[in-house]
Amino acid sequence: MDADERQGCSFVFVTPRRWPSKGQWLAEKKARGEWADVRAYDADDLEQWLEHSPAIALQFASELGLSGWGVESLEHYWLTWSSQSNPPITTESLTRSREKIRDKLIATMDEALENTERGLLSIQADSTEEAVAFVASNILAQPRLLSKSIVVTQPEGWRFVAANPEVRIAIAAGKEIGAAAIVRDNLLVIVPHAIGDQADSSNGGGLLLDRPDIYEFEKALVAIGMEESDARRNALVTGRSWTVLRRQLAINPTLNHPAWLDCPQASSLVTLCLLGAWNTENEVDQQIVERLANKTYEAIESDLRHLAALDDPPVLRIGSVWRAKSPLELLILYGKHITSSQLDRFFEIAEELLTPPDPQLELPEQERYAAQIHGKVRPHSGLLLNSLCDALIKLAARGADLRSLRDLHIEVRVENLVRKLLLGADEIRWLSLSSHLPALAEAAPEAFLTAIQDSLNQMDPAVFRLLSESSTGLFGRCWHAGLLWALESLAWSHRRMLRVTLILAQLCEVRTGGNWANKPSSTLLGIFRSWLPQTAADISARIGALDLLIKRYPSAGFELLQALSSGGQDHASPAYRPKWRDEDAGVGNGVSNQEHYQMIQAAWQKAVEMSSSNPARLATLFQEACGRDHNRISHVAQLVEQQLKIGMTDEDRIILRDVLRNILYWHANFDRADTAILTPWLASMQSLYTRLSPSDLVAQHRWLFDNHWTQLPEKDDESPRVDKLTKTRVEALGEVYRAHSFDGINRLIDHCGSPYTVGGSLSELHLPTASLVSWIADGDRSFETSSSVSLSISGLLNRLPPESLEALLEELMSIASAQDWSPHRRAALFCLVATSRSIWNFIEALGGEVASIYWKHIHTGHSHLQDAADLNFTLESLLVAGRPLAALELCKYEPSRVEANLLLRILQELMNAPEPEGPLIDPWCLGDVFAALECSLADSKEVLIQIEFYLFEALGYGQEQRASSLLNSVMSDPALFAELIGFCYKPEHGHPEETDDIDETRRTLARPAYKVLHACRTLPGQLDGNSFDSVKFNQYVEAALRTCEQSGRGKASKYQLGEILARSCGFGSRDLPPTAVLELLEGQDMAALRRGFCFGTWNDRGTTSRDPRAGGMQERQLSSLYRSNAEQLQNQYPQVASMYESIAGHYDTDGEREDIEANLRKEGY
Repeated sequence: MDADERQGCSFVFVTPRRWPSKGQWLAEKKARGEWADVRAYDADDLEQWLEHSPAIALQFASELGLSGWGVESLEHYWLTWSSQSNPPITTESLTRSREKIRDKLIATMDEALENTERGLLSIQADSTEEAVAFVASNILAQPRLLSKSIVVTQPEGWRFVAANPEVRIAIAAGKEIGAAAIVRDNLLVIVPHAIGDQADSSNGGGLLLDRPDIYEFEKALVAIGMEESDARRNALVTGRSWTVLRRQLAINPTLNHPAWLDCPQASSLVTLCLLGAWNTENEVDQQIVERLANKTYEAIESDLRHLAALDDPPVLRIGSVWRAKSPLELLILYGKHITSSQLDRFFEIAEELLTPPDPQLELPEQERYAAQIHGKVRPHSGLLLNSLCDALIKLAARGADLRSLRDLHIEVRVENLVRKLLLGADEIRWLSLSSHLPALAEAAPEAFLTAIQDSLNQMDPAVFRLLSESSTGLFGRCWHAGLLWALESLAWSHRRMLRVTLILAQLCEVRTGGNWANKPSSTLLGIFRSWLPQTAADISARIGALDLLIKRYPSAGFELLQALSSGGQDHASPAYRPKWRDEDAGVGNGVSNQEHYQMIQAAWQKAVEMSSSNPARLATLFQEACGRDHNRISHVAQLVEQQLKIGMTDEDRIILRDVLRNILYWHANFDRADTAILTPWLASMQSLYTRLSPSDLVAQHRWLFDNHWTQLPEKDDESPRVDKLTKTRVEALGEVYRAHSFDGINRLIDHCGSPYTVGGSLSELHLPTASLVSWIADGDRSFETSSSVSLSISGLLNRLPPESLEALLEELMSIASAQDWSPHRRAALFCLVATSRSIWNFIEALGGEVASIYWKHIHTGHSHLQDAADLNFTLESLLVAGRPLAALELCKYEPSRVEANLLLRILQELMNAPEPEGPLIDPWCLGDVFAALECSLADSKEVLIQIEFYLFEALGYGQEQRASSLLNSVMSDPALFAELIGFCYKPEHGHPEETDDIDETRRTLARPAYKVLHACRTLPGQLDGNSFDSVKFNQYVEAALRTCEQSGRGKASKYQLGEILARSCGFGSRDLPPTAVLELLEGQDMAALRRGFCFGTWNDRGTTSRDPRAGGMQERQLSSLYRSNAEQLQNQYPQVASMYESIAGHYDTDGEREDIEANLRKEGY
């Protein structure tokens, strides 16, 4: 080490011997100045250090092989616990997804070191050992805590703690040891508890080590050295428990025998071995459990409760659900105790539960979402049925590993059950079991595949009903998802992959209901996907399977080859994997580049072989090759050349030209290849494109008019693209016209995709007016806007210059008079032209009947009338024609341009004479109109309030507050509030006006009245949003409640007012309501008001979003907020405080429910 480096370092010398001259030596070394500092420690220093650091002394003793009397160092405890498994558990993995608990633990210990008070902290985990290991491992990473912490392993170890005041943190190795802990100042005692110890779970100051979610647990297992597929399987097998994992991977065989196996109550575990889980609140579930166990449910429940309270319990109670913590471990450890008679009862129960049809199938498809309401549900819980099917997999896949179950022919019995359920099953059976098919398939793969193949061999395969029954929409369901997941899980096996792919190919021929992306073709592609194959079959087996697939099912095979050979950007979703079988171990996570390209090349070659004599398939290959390798496109082009020599129909030529045109456009504009290579290649493609031209002119030019914006097969140059496209269209249309006159034009209109574009181009040909008039007036055309010819005529009329249009219309009207056209036909013709002043002049000249018909049918939705007079004239005409909705639609963009009185008339017409066949009212447009009238009609508020009330239901999507005149009036006029209450509620029982008869008028008024009351969000006396006037508030409330009380609606008015007060306070606000509101709520006769405030608060929350496994954290935060409000008010407003406590209690209940649902999701339910 050079001199400069030594100046930044300290030299430390340590010796285990006594050193009398230590001080002299130190002085000499420091005097030289060669080091930043020099220190020396001899035996006396070390002895003093160990005396003041008993935790370090204990660790030092462990290193020397000396054991303490009932105490142990943290390092020794952690190494003993973590190294019992292979691979060893690390601190990082044990802490994963528990970082918040770790931070809270360290903060608590740091606080204990700073204070002199005594302390006790409980920590719960799957086992007490895991809890202690978690604490020890995290203290080891904190040197400031390590020197003052020890583990007490025996009750007598507390004497060591008492004798060493330097010990500040003592961790009891068990609950019983913790019970004997000493109590003294400057000491934090940490006591571990099992997660099932309900007596300690209510300790609000303790820490709870939840098991990680399955994804975090998988990552932790990968981090300690497991392969990904093994990590996924171990996470599932162990129930995400580190305690169970340590036992299953234990080096010491004695750890494989947990204490609960020897409990007399363990006899009830057979129910969880076979059923997996059930809901205690379902009576049928209880009866099934009793029948299987052959003893009373009360006795079973008692046994399970005892087992759940043990250290490292085998069972869990989540809400009302009982389940095994690690179902597979339970089967392995306890399966040998399952008797033949218990198995007999289990299979009887399984058949009885799985055989009956699903009651919801008795309902029409559109009502099945409400099956629970109609009582069309299975009597037992869905949880029980799902768990039973899961048990079938475990018994078949892992039960045979147990000699006792193997001797009972467990695999054969499961196979026979599945065969009996599915072989020869009808459509109802397939639908009833649709969601359980993945489990049945994994439980008995051969029986499942045989049943499907048998169904497919029938004339009308019942299994097809799963595909045809699927539908999308609000209440749609993907009935075939379970079938596809089942086949995906079986395709992982290289032995079954070929059978599965052939079945999927057959299913591809069936039309799938709805618009689901999950289709047989998607599953088939997933199995063979070049970069992410979802099967254990190797590349040669997959390519060999393709040969048989395209031989038997060419259509499905070619579609698959097309997808496989694209080789471009792709995305994929992982396939369904087996739950308990290991056929997917180590595969499905990607392949090498060599294998990836090998599959692409093989698929491309096979696709080319299938397409050599099929123009439609050649077009598909052209399309797939666009933007890619020139060689691929040239290869397909050679095949097309061969087909041209043999002969090709015009339709085939059109198909190929359409695709080749896109290729030419893309490569001419976006290909970055060298010009010397690209130019001759494009020339050869252009030559082929020309030779593919159909012989028929209409067919040759039809593509130009298939849509409004068509791409030309050439490079875009500097000239405007629209001008070039228009010129090309006009030239093409001219060719058609010169060759076939209007017969060719009509044929083009009938076959193209955009007839309007044909008409627009026709205007550029400058044909004689007489010719155009003759074509338009030809025959008995009705000019209905839905016909292709009418659309083309509209394009022509709207593209003609004004003077040409007027001349043409005059000629047409002359013919109309000569041929005595009906008023409907004349009006329909003018409806094809954009509305304008000149058109209105024509209409007026034709007489009132034509004008009336015109204004009843003209579409003005996209008209932009710049002149205010023209706009007002149009609106007036639409109102005269009885079309207020069309008038409202016309002024939607700028309602401020319209005169206020005219807007008011539109709304009044809309209120008095709505259009039953008109479009829906646009809530944004209506809101804008209300806002415009607010500013313009200061003297006509009463009229506006009435209109806003009758049109209030048309407001939606958050636009309700735009009816501000109405809402402000309700909160300032007690009489109006009372009137709305009268619309919504009947008089209370015993009131003179009480009646059961409700006329239709009152029914009609009730809905908008209720919606208006529900939209009120301001306090009376605070309409301007600034200061609050308590006097006005009290006057309003007194008058409103008095009026409603007189009409027999006192309770209803208080309830509704309570909801309004809740909404006006703002959901989740930490600010208390004004004093006047609190005093009103405190009233002795205001119970209904307080109830309304509670429901208004709950309902104002709306929908929530959260992580599915997050639990009820949001609800607990709300509960804390409202409980804080209650505490602030309890001394002055006890009734209001009780109300806030009720709100908090509601969120406590919601939070508990969310916790239970989150925990069930973590367990896979």
